[in-house]
Amino acid sequence: MARLASLTANRSAPTELSPEQKAELSRHRQVIRLSQKNRALTIQIHAAGYRPISTVKGIPLYEKKKRIEARLNCLKTTIRNHMIEKARKRHFRKADTITFDSQFSVTKATPTFSPNISHITPVTYHLPERAAVVRLTSTHADGLTEHAKLTQRIQAIEARATLCRRQESRRRRPRYHIKQEEADASSGDLAEERMIRFPLVCKPTQCIFCLGNESKPYHERVFEYAKPNKMMNEVEKHLKKYSHQDPVPCPHPQCKAAGLVLPSVMGFKNHAAREHKIFLRV
Repeated sequence: MARLASLTANRSAPTELSPEQKAELSRHRQVIRLSQKNRALTIQIHAAGYRPISTVKGIPLYEKKKRIEARLNCLKTTIRNHMIEKARKRHFRKADTITFDSQFSVTKATPTFSPNISHITPVTYHLPERAAVVRLTSTHADGLTEHAKLTQRIQAIEARATLCRRQESRRRRPRYHIKQEEADASSGDLAEERMIRFPLVCKPTQCIFCLGNESKPYHERVFEYAKPNKMMNEVEKHLKKYSHQDPVPCPHPQCKAAGLVLPSVMGFKNHAAREHKIFLRV
């Protein structure tokens, strides 16, 4: 469950009618009544010698048939939307319970494959928090003391809370193909690592606010926009929460670690251009 969880949407939720729901729609009393009226008008038009029906535009029978068809289509759309909404509410209310019951039910059939197959490709996780949730929830508590079981449950809850604070990657192809585990792994002194991963002089198309957002994956933090103009638009979105005279803390990882705060928005833009080589609109 944790491996397949998404921070934005549930792709397994129904968006179309099932065959059973389509059959139920076709058996709806009002749909049947309007369909019968529509077919009766079609028979009358054909009996009057008009074929195809498009040649009878303007006569009362044709206008009546078009009104019946419009009511029928509107009714079908209303019923279809209501059925999909009802199915989605049922899915979000019961899907997790059904999934857990199918995984842990004692009556579930024994799998036909061997769990010790050596050629199974191991699953890799781009978020270390997701990997921690999977590891903690899939670890059996057999043989553990009560204190160890309590510690494991607390760690699992904290890992889920940390995962919920992470931001989902944008739906685009990243220019940097770096695993998040490799980017988040500590390799020596923290300040030295920060200088290596986030140099003081940035690329001119990098958003300095995204660079300092620790809740984003690494490849999203160092993302480069196609044009400086696009980067400026992104930075201006972050600056909207500041007025012109508000102090602005520099979000660059090195400046953030040093606690650098600029006296105003213009002072921040001058600092970004002078120290980080990121030129913004003035």
